[in-house]
Parts: sequence; C-alpha cells; structure tokens
Amino acid sequence: MQMWGNIAQRKNRFGRQNLGDLADHLSPESTLREEAEGALSKGQLESNGTNSSSAGLLLLDASYRLLYANQEAHTALTYPGNPGKNSSFDAFLEGRVQSLFTGSNGSRQLKYPGSFPSGRRRYKLRVFSLRSSLANGFKPAVAVLLERDQKLKVDLSFLSGRYRLTRREAETVDHLVQGSNTKQIAGRMGISPNTVKAFLRSIMMKMGADTRAGIIAKILQASNSIARETSS
Repeated sequence: MQMWGNIAQRKNRFGRQNLGDLADHLSPESTLREEAEGALSKGQLESNGTNSSSAGLLLLDASYRLLYANQEAHTALTYPGNPGKNSSFDAFLEGRVQSLFTGSNGSRQLKYPGSFPSGRRRYKLRVFSLRSSLANGFKPAVAVLLERDQKLKVDLSFLSGRYRLTRREAETVDHLVQGSNTKQIAGRMGISPNTVKAFLRSIMMKMGADTRAGIIAKILQASNSIARETSS
C-alpha cells in the first residue's frame, strides 16, 4: 500500500503511524488524500529528503496536538533545527506546530494568514477538518498542508478556460487558494456568504470535486499541468 511521501528520517513518535491505512479514512471522497498524494509523492527526492515540488503534511488531534509530520513539514518547521539543550526534538517540533496557531481549541486560527518563513523559503498553510477516525483509535481531526509559496501561483485564465469558470467563479477560486474562508471571500467580493457558497457549488460541479479540498486538488493538478506544458 502506497504511503504519502516519506516518513521523517528522524525516529520520533510523530512518524510511526501507518499512513497507508490512515489515508483511506481522511474524508468520505478521499479528496484530501488525492491532494496530498499529488503534492507529496510526485517528483524525485533529492539527497536531503526534499524536493522543489513537495509539500508538508501535519495531522493534529482535536486539541491541535501533533500526531504526524512528514519530512517536508519537519524541514519547514524545525529549520535551522536547534531544539536546545533542555528540550527533546519531539517537544521542539510540537512547540513549533503550536506556534502556527492563536486562540484556544474552540477558536483556533492560523497566526500566518499569508505565509510563514522558513529560512529562505515561505510556506502557505491550508487547514482541513477531518470527519472520520480509524478503528485503532487514531483520530486525526485536523490536517495542515504546508506548500512552498511559489507553487501557489495559478494561471486563472488557464483554469477558467479548462473548467469554463465565469469571471466571478474564477475570482472566488483566487480567494480560496489564498486561504480565505466563506465570510472573508464574501467581504472581499462584496457579496453575501450564501452567494459565495453558490459559486463554490458551481465550481465544484464544473471541476468534478465534492469538497473545497477537492477544488484545491484540481488546482494543484492544473498547476502541475501548466508546469509540464511550460517545460516541454
């Protein structure tokens, strides 16, 4: 069974879960699995364990405690990798994950609405709620994708032509890929949240997606297609 990316090279408790089993339970339509597989498993890994098209993946429980982090997430969150003399690597990584959020468990929000820096790179964060758990009691409640910022640039005219999106639908997609929620999209477009939801339903139908995560998956696929056409 194929796993998502590589388990982090450092042997710690956040890289020991059976992700092949886990992947089948993340969402009813497996759209998040599609997205993560497309972002994490395509391309050749370099000697340092990362590559220019890879994305980081974090799985958190309902209290936003870390359950799993893949290699790219390790690299992004722990750079330059100095937990200090009195801190274990696990505690150091957990602390870095918690630093991404503000607020209590019931009202957690990302501290970095745009992107956060890691050395010379910047990573865009996307948060997804997970609705199912595993029979073994492993219950991830939140998935976080960390994508290198340059991978977020999408040719909206290409996307509109491929999926026959209207101008307003393309504008909705543009706000969605920047991490905006329904209320934020509505405010930026000067429309009601219900209208945004109607646009999103139309977009999902045209793209063949079942969820917002599915829209993101299609956009990632479109970005890869553009990159291949440009390089050929």
